[in-house]
Amino acid sequence: MALLGLLVLLALARPVGATWDSCRGTCGLRPLAFDHSSLVRSYPRSDGDPGALGPSGGASAGKDGPGVPSGSWPGIASIRATMENGTWHMCTGALIHPRWVLSVARCFVEVRDVSPWTVLIGATDLSQPGPEAKQQRIRRILMHQDYNADSECNNIALLELEQPVECSDYIQLACVPDRSLAVPKLKTCYMAGWRAAPDSGQCPPGLGRGRAGTGQRAKCPEPHLGCAPGQGQSGLGAQPGLGKGFVPGFGSVASVPAGAVLQEAKVRLMDAQLCNSSRWYGGAVHPQDLCAGYPRGGIDTCQGDVGAPLVCKDNDEDNFWLVGLSSWGEGCARARRPGLFTSTQHFHGWIRAHTGPNPAAPTAAPLPTLNAPGREPPVVPTPESALRSLLEKLQELVEVLKSRIG
Repeated sequence: MALLGLLVLLALARPVGATWDSCRGTCGLRPLAFDHSSLVRSYPRSDGDPGALGPSGGASAGKDGPGVPSGSWPGIASIRATMENGTWHMCTGALIHPRWVLSVARCFVEVRDVSPWTVLIGATDLSQPGPEAKQQRIRRILMHQDYNADSECNNIALLELEQPVECSDYIQLACVPDRSLAVPKLKTCYMAGWRAAPDSGQCPPGLGRGRAGTGQRAKCPEPHLGCAPGQGQSGLGAQPGLGKGFVPGFGSVASVPAGAVLQEAKVRLMDAQLCNSSRWYGGAVHPQDLCAGYPRGGIDTCQGDVGAPLVCKDNDEDNFWLVGLSSWGEGCARARRPGLFTSTQHFHGWIRAHTGPNPAAPTAAPLPTLNAPGREPPVVPTPESALRSLLEKLQELVEVLKSRIG
């Protein structure tokens, strides 16, 4: 009975609006590392000012500020590929489970072998990650079964890590909201990503090509081709013929670049109807997309680095919600063209089905899965997974009881 009471307390300790495995019963904490430094950060409840970039002190969408201090985004992940000519920052993601990183599918369209790919967690400066950062190999990449590379619909993917990540002040899990959270009502939101200095280099060999949406679509994005974000470029905006085809994100980072420090911007969630109106995106925004930015532009995600996280502070609690991942957009920091993000809430069920200890049975359409050659260890239940399964069932019971009491 005492054990049952403890499990109930652990289940209730999780943020309301999420049903997720977490480190020590918490997720969405930000920042913890400042407890060990003189840095003081403020995340006010008021709406953002498009002239400010958080700690970057007024840097614009095309210019870097000094970047955020170490530990500011403990759930952000740099997804990297190591080639003969160096290690390249390819995309961005978010740690949502000790074994899983959430990102977007477009980053992995032409990936056939995951062995050169790794994930760096707990770093803000990619040129000097620091001892608190951890690098993990990827066991497999799981793209959404209905992802369409031409339309960018269902643009979401999961990366399973070979080893679970240990949380620290610099590494924490992001909270993925379920349907009970009113995401459009969240007031204080931020986006983050890495940006490098302009670079006219070519794509590293063997890494394929990526896509950038033009914004001129009836229902789903039509692609242009260019160097995939992070493949040695400062962003798609530097490529010929892509002046109207930027992918949201703060840019790509080549191997050990100068000034590759994480940037962040305070943004607003935009009304979906307004974002989809004739003078804005003209019906091209999907129900699975979120709009974030400002009506008059000025601050936006731009120049590559797909998968950059969009987080919003809970209106009543201190935790942050991972509400979106940078997906596509038209132009950079343009009026009436805010950045578009894949809604994590929309895919909560899909995410949960594949990150839990007992994944759902395969669907009629096989899931695109990329496995490292020769590295497919058997799935063996552990005491941790058994406890996690019990906690998840208990959480569901608590939710049922809450609904009946309410």
